[in-house]
Amino acid sequence: MKSPTPKDKPINSLVEFLDILDFNSAFVLVSTRNPIYLYRGVSDAKNHLLLPSIGRDWHSDIEALVSTEKEMLSQFKAKATLLMDANNQPSNNLEWLVLGQHHGMPTRLLDWTSNCLTALYFACLNRDVDGAVYLTEKGEELNDPSKVFNLEKDLFLTPRHISPRITAQSGHFTISKNPIQPLSLKPLRFLSENRKNIQDNRVIIPHKAKRRLLMQLRDINISAASLFPGLDGLAKDISVEYLKLREIAETK
Repeated sequence: MKSPTPKDKPINSLVEFLDILDFNSAFVLVSTRNPIYLYRGVSDAKNHLLLPSIGRDWHSDIEALVSTEKEMLSQFKAKATLLMDANNQPSNNLEWLVLGQHHGMPTRLLDWTSNCLTALYFACLNRDVDGAVYLTEKGEELNDPSKVFNLEKDLFLTPRHISPRITAQSGHFTISKNPIQPLSLKPLRFLSENRKNIQDNRVIIPHKAKRRLLMQLRDINISAASLFPGLDGLAKDISVEYLKLREIAETK
């Protein structure tokens, strides 16, 4: 993935971000249950490829990867069952993969969201480097869970809300045919004048703007506390409040 170029139009405020996305159009204002476009925020625009976690730093062949995936999933299912409510467990391998993904297990899934502001939050997490928000038009969905490890092409997935995080983050996924290769996005269609500034299906988020954007997002309840229900999210959210308090103290 190439680093930002002069063609990329960086943004410095929430208003500018929404302006580039043409917020008043159907490009953004669509149902989160049946979206036209999906968004993915990455905190490092230069080094974060659209590569599923299972395929990162993998140096063997695809057959060995699939074997490893199946073994990991088998272990996760056997051990996670004891930690879960018996009445709210995944019903197939695809739902188990989704659950594993949300709890940090490497899978062939990539997280996307129907909420562009949620994607912006994730793009702002590492404040030392430029981030990016990727955009893609939602395509064909995987309808047969039995084909999880035997796909003919990359597909999309709208998961059942088996985890509070999926609901909070308006979660969707892509599932890769070949997890060792970065996902290839189709060029965006129906570009308005604003959206013609979007290159390579992404909007660059300058690192110098991230602190301000995080505080603006928090003001409209897009924060770790809302996206990660529980104590972990609350603690992360308080760290953003610290940035705000520190900024006030430094101006005195």
